[in-house]
Formats: sequence, C-alpha cells, structure tokens
Amino acid sequence: MVELLGALGWTAATAVLVLLLGGAVVSCSTVGRALKGVELLAYSIGFGVLALAVLGVGVVSITFDYHRNATILLALATLFAAAQWYRTGVLARLFGRQGGEDSFRARLAAAGWVLMAVIPMLMTFAPVKMPAELPDGPYVIKNAHVHVKVQVMLGDFPADNYIPFVAAQYLLRDIPFSEVRPLMPGQELANRPILMSLAAIPLLAVLDPPPRHEGEMPTFRYVGKQWPDVGRFGDDRSFRRFLAVSLVLNATLLVGAALLLQHVGLRRGYWTAGLLVFMSSPYFIGQTLFSWPKSLAAFFVLLSAYTLIARHRTWVAGLMLVLAYWAHPYALVFMVAFAVFLLIRERNDPDPRRGLLPFALVCGVGLVLWWAWATWYLQISSDLVEQNLSVSAGLARHLYVRAINVINTFVPIIYSSSTWPSAAGLVQAAVLGLVGGVGVLLLPQALFAAIQCVRDRSSEFIILVMLPSALLIGVFSALAVPAVHGLQAIAVVLLAISLRWMQVRNMSRWMWSLVGAQIFLNIVVLVYRGHALVHG
Repeated sequence: MVELLGALGWTAATAVLVLLLGGAVVSCSTVGRALKGVELLAYSIGFGVLALAVLGVGVVSITFDYHRNATILLALATLFAAAQWYRTGVLARLFGRQGGEDSFRARLAAAGWVLMAVIPMLMTFAPVKMPAELPDGPYVIKNAHVHVKVQVMLGDFPADNYIPFVAAQYLLRDIPFSEVRPLMPGQELANRPILMSLAAIPLLAVLDPPPRHEGEMPTFRYVGKQWPDVGRFGDDRSFRRFLAVSLVLNATLLVGAALLLQHVGLRRGYWTAGLLVFMSSPYFIGQTLFSWPKSLAAFFVLLSAYTLIARHRTWVAGLMLVLAYWAHPYALVFMVAFAVFLLIRERNDPDPRRGLLPFALVCGVGLVLWWAWATWYLQISSDLVEQNLSVSAGLARHLYVRAINVINTFVPIIYSSSTWPSAAGLVQAAVLGLVGGVGVLLLPQALFAAIQCVRDRSSEFIILVMLPSALLIGVFSALAVPAVHGLQAIAVVLLAISLRWMQVRNMSRWMWSLVGAQIFLNIVVLVYRGHALVHG
C-alpha cells in the first residue's frame, strides 16, 4: 500500500511541477500573458516539458553530485515559477474567473490529464499472471519486473518501453553512449531522441540517483550475441519512478485532444463526450501506459498544428515540432507536411519572415542539434528507416504490404485468426488500431467527416492530416500496425471530426447514445483484458 500511494503521489507531483514550470515560462511573454483556459493549459504543459528537459541537461552537465544539482535547480526553478504565477495571475487565467467559460474546460482537462496518468499507474499494480515462457523478439529482457509486465499487459509489445528508461540511466550513471552500445539489441541511441529521458533526469536525481558506473559493463547473451546488460537497471522501484514521469508526459495527449476538440467548435456536451471517449479508450490508455514517447510526440504535433491553424507565431509551431521529434523521430513526417502547408498558405505573402522561414529555421536548428550530438559527436548512426523500409522486394509485394497495412491501421487483422477473429483478437485490435482509438461506433462518422473534408478541399485536413498519414503508413515494407507507430495524433483528429460531424447535424441524442455505448464497450474490453491477465 505504501508503494502504491507513493507511486500515485509522485505521479501527481510530477504533473503539478510540469504545469508550474510551464505556466511560468509562458507568462514571460506578452502573448503568453493573454492566454487563458485550455489554450493556456496546453502551452504551459508543452513549455513545462521543455523546462524539465533543460533542467535535466543542467543536472548531468554540472560536475557536482547529481542529487545536489537536481535539488538546487528544481528549488530555484520552483521559486521562480511560483513568483511568476503570482505576479502574472496564471492561476486566475487558467482555472479562475479570468478564464471565463474556458476555465471549466481547463479544470476538466487538467483533471483528465492527471487521471490519464494515475489510472495506468494503478494498472501496473494488478497481479498479472506472467507467461511460462517469454519469446525472443518482443522480450529482450526475460523477468517479471514492471517493465516486462507492461509488455505482457499490452499483448507482447516490444521492449521499446524500456529504451527511454535505459537512456536516463546512462545519463545518471555516467555511462558513455559511444562506448557502451547499443542501448538495447538493435536499438542505437541515434534511433531514439531522448526528450522523455532528459525530462525525467531532475525528478529521478532529486530522489535517489543511482551510483555512477565504474569498470566494465556486464553483458548478457541474447539471440546468440553478447549485449550490454541493461536489464540490471530495471528493478521495480527504479522503473516505477521513471514510469510516473512517462505517464504524465504521455498523458499530455489528452490535453492536446481537449484543445483540438475546443478548436473545432464543439459545444460543452460534445467536448466532454470526446474526453470521456478518449479516457476510456483501450488504445489511448495503452499508448499512455507504454513508456515509448509516441503520445508525448503526438501532443506536440497537435499543439504545433493548432499554432499554425490559429495563426500564432510560426516559430512556436516549429519549436513544438522539434520537441515532438526529440520525443520520437516519426514527427519528421509532420515537419515535412506542415512546411508544405505553410508554403502553400503563405505563397502570396511578400514577407517570408512571417511564415515559413521562422518555422523552417527552428525545425532545422532542432534537427541539427540532435544529429550533431548523436551522429557527429557520439558517432552513432541511425538505421531506424532502414529497419522498416526495404527496397529489395518487388512492386507487387510493396503494394500488397501497404494495402494490408492500411487495413491494419483501422482494424489490425494480422492479429486475428484466418477465419473469425477470437475475443482476444478483437480486444487486441482495440488496443492496436484506430478502431480502439476513435471507437468502433464513432469511426463511421469520422470517415464520413473525412470524406466531407476532402470534398470541401480543406487544405488543413489534406495536408496536415492525410499527407503525414500516408507517409507514415507507406514507410513500412513489412506487415505492421501503423496506428501505434505515429498515428496517435491522427486518432485524436478523427475523434474530433466525428463529433463535429454529428454536432453540425444536430444529432445530440444520437451522439450521446453512441458515446455511452462506446464507453461501455471500452470498459468491457478493458475488463476482459484485465481478467485474462490476472487469471490467465
């Protein structure tokens, strides 16, 4: 019980710190002091994650004891943030009277954000019955620790949830990335930017940082080769502390969803319905629980898209996409799509400094910083694209694989039986596909709305949504489930336009019937999976 309460308390404290730091940073500008409600909440969280990452760099860059570094830096940052909140009235604009109608939505979105982090943490304390044998492939590390249990809970997911934790341990233990490599079998550091790891550093160091590594790194044998024994870092106590941070960061996608649902003009009832569907979705819960930072990247993608559509400063949109890339490299395709959107929208603007140029400069600097450190300084090259894109297969094979992957994006049939899918297969489809993210009862409306957007020649939808979706689905030369490999933000967009489609047609009763039924189905799926995990 003490461990459970401690984990929940640390999760909530992390969320408060992110919001506190970010709100202070945002309120440093005149534009930031004009924000309120959900918009202020979203930007505060975005800049709060950035602030934590910067503090993380500071902790491991100052050659003193890391615990002392973290304590001093966090204390100074917290004092500054508290003073800034008081001086600029952040609390009143966020949750109080100055926020007006938006304050209600901000309070609900903030509560939902914390719940989206707390509920998955509670799930990790379930007495999961571990399989008798953990096969090679998904299970690089074979034990019953929390990070492996999470892989089992999501249906034999790969060990990617362990990579950000290992990167944080390398930094805290002073293990040289260039000498002790790869981080995991087949996963070099250059494949995985480390925003989540950096953001976790101050919080891990202020508690009880691990001892610095000395001597040779032990190895373990896997698939016939010797690899750095990073499994020794992942005891439950250490990983849960990291998990609390990763849950808070991945749960930020709910705030991104709240901002988008508000931006498309949903009334309070429709907006609330969208959040309830999101919070009960097996897909979004799974993407939050699994500590690969794809939902964090999706949050920044949505925040960048909103910045462009709302015609805020384009350098801010570029910065948000840089943070998305530093969370996960799939954001690179959104950079391309958003640049195309700006190029078309601002083609008649005689002054490029207002549009594409600031966006491109910020994106370029962000990419160069990562590539210079990982590829030039550490001399570690990335092979992430080569792992997924093959040019050796014939044209027919390429077309076949991509056609199947389009279907897998919505309903992952490769996880079903060859005849009728089993109940377990349907549950796994809800965890992996857009059918679980949007909801099987809301997906048809989302597709109708998408078709309407194409007919209306909506440049926002075609360039900002369809183009990156096509690029992400098209990159895989083997059978895959693209919905979990970069389409998290797209799932939110489809949920938003499905509700907007019903609101425009005054289908309020029908909407609540569908939403109620969808939430019930989501809960049934979660209970079924939980029962299967506990009882085998």
